[in-house]
Amino acid sequence: DRLPLGLLYLSSFLKSKGFKTRIWDLNHQNKETMIKQALKDDVKYWCFGTATPTYSKTLELAKEIKEQFKTAILIAGGNHVTDNPSEIETRLTFNHIIVGDGENALLDILQENATQQLLYSKPVEDLDSLPMPD
Repeated sequence: DRLPLGLLYLSSFLKSKGFKTRIWDLNHQNKETMIKQALKDDVKYWCFGTATPTYSKTLELAKEIKEQFKTAILIAGGNHVTDNPSEIETRLTFNHIIVGDGENALLDILQENATQQLLYSKPVEDLDSLPMPD
């Protein structure tokens, strides 16, 4: 399996803006450990990157998170969501859906400047301006 490079870039970008981040790759980590740590850290924002092959598992996990963390803000991005932003199940599950590069849209959400569920994010013009991925 390969590293979730997109999430690693988002994490380092958000850290450069003063946010604390943590990445859980459930291909290599235990879900129960993730939930215990999230409870301890009082995680509010949950960002999910998904491709079509992992979409149904992402929905299952997001619904489980929503049940355990009543005030959680769930955010979806990735290839599947970008290609299919209007899927009913996605709309019913996530508070925010990011189409395109996530950096600026995610920053707007975390700074509580995003009011829409569906956010069309502009591409990052200068990739060299991004910090190295975590």
